[in-house]
Amino acid sequence: MTRHSRRSKLPADVKDLILTFLPTRDAARTALLSTNWMNVWYNHGHLVFDSDFFRFFRLTHHRLDCIKTINNVLMLRAGQVTKFELHINHRDDPTPEQSDLYRWCLFLSRKGIVELELSISYPRPRYTLPNCILSCPTINLLLLRGFVLDCPVEPRNVFPSVQLLVLEDVEFKPNVSGIATSFPNLKELVLFPCDGISNFVFNAPKLTGLGAIVSPYVTDEWGCFALHQTQIQTLLLSTDPLWVSLIIYCHYIFL
Repeated sequence: MTRHSRRSKLPADVKDLILTFLPTRDAARTALLSTNWMNVWYNHGHLVFDSDFFRFFRLTHHRLDCIKTINNVLMLRAGQVTKFELHINHRDDPTPEQSDLYRWCLFLSRKGIVELELSISYPRPRYTLPNCILSCPTINLLLLRGFVLDCPVEPRNVFPSVQLLVLEDVEFKPNVSGIATSFPNLKELVLFPCDGISNFVFNAPKLTGLGAIVSPYVTDEWGCFALHQTQIQTLLLSTDPLWVSLIIYCHYIFL
């Protein structure tokens, strides 16, 4: 039996696990191996678009080709997308349009997304978090960096199932004030510096863990926490974002 034949006879769940450890670009190329691998790729639900993915396009392709590739990868999904990561942090990475973000997020919200990480750094324009993510009933882990949180929807429909929320460099609009009652399942909250956070009132009844980067020169940021959050069991406050990032990383590993 050839090596190619042995790979083709692997169970589908083993093949899917293999794809999890491959960069998204390489995982997509496994579809060329055989029809069986193609079916596994189409049903693969862990998609990561990070520095490795964008580095390839910086060297060989145009920005629009990169956006088109992400569109194609998403539209080919035949099953649930359980985890999606988008990290656009290099100055030469492509700059998607707001409409691109809306299209991707709408698709993910309809595909039962469970873990979602969206990180977009300056100097790009800030993107508004699409409403479909605010009301998505399947997300339980959400990491946001570099977004605007505007809330035109009903408070009771915001982040209904999120259990772990990480916010960094998020701009809170004044009209988000008071929507914290919509966090019925939030258990852990990690906050990096965010603009307008005093507009937001965190009043999550199940919150047991809180980590935050604090400034000794800013005092009104603590107005975002309801005084009756006495059920918190783990509290991490630091002025060093690298230290808090390490704690978060270790937390993900041992979940």
